[in-house]
Amino acid sequence: MDDNTDMMKAMMGGKMGVSARPHGHVFELRLDKAIEAPEDYADWVQTIRGTTENDMIELHLCTPGGRVDTTLYLAAALRDSPAHKHVVISGMCASGGTILMMCGDSWEIDPYTQFLFHNYSGGAMGKGHDIKLQTDYMMGMMEDVYKDFFDGFFTEEELLAVARGHEHWMRAEEVGERLQKVTEVREERVTDAMEEVAKILEDAMVDLKKLTKAQLQQMCRDDGIDFDKKITKKKLIEMLED
Repeated sequence: MDDNTDMMKAMMGGKMGVSARPHGHVFELRLDKAIEAPEDYADWVQTIRGTTENDMIELHLCTPGGRVDTTLYLAAALRDSPAHKHVVISGMCASGGTILMMCGDSWEIDPYTQFLFHNYSGGAMGKGHDIKLQTDYMMGMMEDVYKDFFDGFFTEEELLAVARGHEHWMRAEEVGERLQKVTEVREERVTDAMEEVAKILEDAMVDLKKLTKAQLQQMCRDDGIDFDKKITKKKLIEMLED
């Protein structure tokens, strides 16, 4: 490894490894304890947000979960990263760990992994009214979190049961089957989005062909595109299309 890689590994307390890929790097992150304070993972977040689409993040999970704010801090970074996220799960994956699991693009699960999905745990202090406000706020926010992260994994009825305090224990086989469905749902949405973009571009081309040559020339000027005054309308359309 190069000096930068050695420095990062030392900085992460041996919990991160970096290796080369043909066109990028593999960043190996290991979460094998409870999720604690956000500042404990600031280096992780910096590393994750510095990845590119040519990189891979290999996240190893064996955790009972932990703090909600830290879980969402890590999840936001993982979701925003253009790198491929491969999640390797063994031992225990519970609570906040399952939210991080759902940030993956692909998964590798030990057959004897224990999975626990449930509503958040926490507490509040202060005047009675303040406690109720905070509790109501957290309940509403966490319902949104579950709907967002577990879209395609849980049914609406199951999500409602989680919000009401039901605990879902699952074995690896069932989790794997549900993650396969999640992958299929995501792929369908990507396909639908691409088809929608293609339709928009097709309609835009139809609209361009309806414009006069003078209008097309003005559009080129507005876009800073240079053209010869003798250029044909067809060529103007091609330039705008590019």
